[in-house]
Amino acid sequence: YYFAKAKQARDGMLGAEQAEWIQRVETDIDNFRAVMSLSLAGRSDPLVAAKMVVALQQFWILRGYSTEARQLIGRVLQEPNIASSDVARAWVLYVGAVLGESQGDYGEARDMLERCLVLRRSLGNPFDIAAALSTLSLVRLHMGDINEAAEGEREALRICRELGYRYGELMCLLHLGQVEQYLGND
Repeated sequence: YYFAKAKQARDGMLGAEQAEWIQRVETDIDNFRAVMSLSLAGRSDPLVAAKMVVALQQFWILRGYSTEARQLIGRVLQEPNIASSDVARAWVLYVGAVLGESQGDYGEARDMLERCLVLRRSLGNPFDIAAALSTLSLVRLHMGDINEAAEGEREALRICRELGYRYGELMCLLHLGQVEQYLGND
């Protein structure tokens, strides 16, 4: 239940309830850390730690735990069970990139997103491909790679429109607007 609510909070779907759920997670953060530690120590499936890191993505950022979460992600990515699962690896790479971007580590974020995008393209889920493209475009924009940022964002926009995913379309248009602003086309 926690993780369903954490995912809703991450996706901005809780509105007024978001603060309450963030506080609940904060109250239990030491328990979550213990579970992830046990998982990474081989006492349970490392996939548990991967799922927790992904579910807590927005929490890590909002509460200032991005550095801790990025260290966890580094450990999770070293796990053979994660390395052998394209789905798990893609998700962990995506969250690691978002956390890196939130801390201004654009080089690592770009690297992780490029690896994530390759995996997501091979898995064929258009929603996940669009998310990786759009986030990668934002990172590229921060790095001054304007043409690559615009190209990737246009592809993400096309996918979001094909899916009828209006929120994703809005985010893509926002990023394309940022590209234009960067070019001086206010």
